[in-house]
Amino acid sequence: MKTNILLSLILTLTLSSCKAPKFYEQVSKFEKEAGVNFNPYKLVLNEFEKIHRTSDHIIFQYSPKSEWNSKEFSGVIYDVDQNEYYYFENTEKNPRMIILKREYPFPQDNYYKFVIDNYMKGKIDYLQRLGETAQLSGITTTNVIYDIDLNSDKVERFTFKDFLFMNGKPTTEL
Repeated sequence: MKTNILLSLILTLTLSSCKAPKFYEQVSKFEKEAGVNFNPYKLVLNEFEKIHRTSDHIIFQYSPKSEWNSKEFSGVIYDVDQNEYYYFENTEKNPRMIILKREYPFPQDNYYKFVIDNYMKGKIDYLQRLGETAQLSGITTTNVIYDIDLNSDKVERFTFKDFLFMNGKPTTEL
């Protein structure tokens, strides 16, 4: 009897912890089609899996550092089911070590929350226009948003270029 209960418990825990790899599985299929290197996504989503295993719907925003050949990146995972933000980053010195935090160090100037909020309001064209009109000098990067809903098997991908963001808002008015 105890063996059956223990076996059932192990099986339940194993099956319930398999959701985050499915997020990466969805992203990797999409990226293979686009021919994009998706290794940073795997690092981030694996780290997310370690602390949060119950979500079925996330919005994942990824921003590479705007330097030539840089391995640094940052972004946010918004857990739609739990209404929680998880901010992530790495460093050039330790590119495979992902730092995942629930608190953003500059809450009044939260670029990532601004992006996710505008995305959730259906304003992806607004984010794209901000990037197009930013007129940044030097190397610019393309930010990626994935909306992954495992319940409906829906994966959407959107991109936009960098734009300047200061004092809680974009520096460009549209």
